[in-house]
Amino acid sequence: MNYYSYRHSNRSLPSLGLGVALAIMFGCMVFWGGSGEQNSAPTVERVVAMQGDGALRVAGVGLLREPLTPLTAQRLRRVVGAAGFAGAAKRTAWALAMRESRGIPDIVSPINSNGTRDNGLFQINDVHQTNHDFAQILTAKGNAQIAYLLSQNGTDFGAWGVGRTGWAEHLYQTQPKFWLYLQNELKVWRAQYPKRVPVSYS
Repeated sequence: MNYYSYRHSNRSLPSLGLGVALAIMFGCMVFWGGSGEQNSAPTVERVVAMQGDGALRVAGVGLLREPLTPLTAQRLRRVVGAAGFAGAAKRTAWALAMRESRGIPDIVSPINSNGTRDNGLFQINDVHQTNHDFAQILTAKGNAQIAYLLSQNGTDFGAWGVGRTGWAEHLYQTQPKFWLYLQNELKVWRAQYPKRVPVSYS
């Protein structure tokens, strides 16, 4: 299985996260199934495209929701923690969710070159429907739980271009500038990881 695809377009989505923007600008998203077979879209709904205005549009239905609402930094922190990420991995997972989707749980990428789409907080490709329950893929909890499993319980983020394993190693060898760009983007988001806010019982 390959974890990358390449598709080129001049369209820009400045208001969306890196994951969705890169799908358009660089054609490079995590978790692409490269065997050539056509994979069905998420069963939750027949998503056509994410528009530049942040609206989610569905085939035969039209406007489903506008705009998509991101989680607060603190809520996203709790979501990744509840999924199982801990310590440094929790900070990395938070930063990845922000890099990929800007913390928007139900965001969906445009169609990739192989007919698949990337879903939710961590922009998980729908090729993984065969091994994971996608019924909750566009919810924060469901997406984060699958990301936790796909990252080997928070120990390997190579499929998101982080580090030197899997797709990340492929990028390091073939597109070192782009690999470095992804590492730097992650650092920027890790630096914005929110401090824990004490719970007030007053």
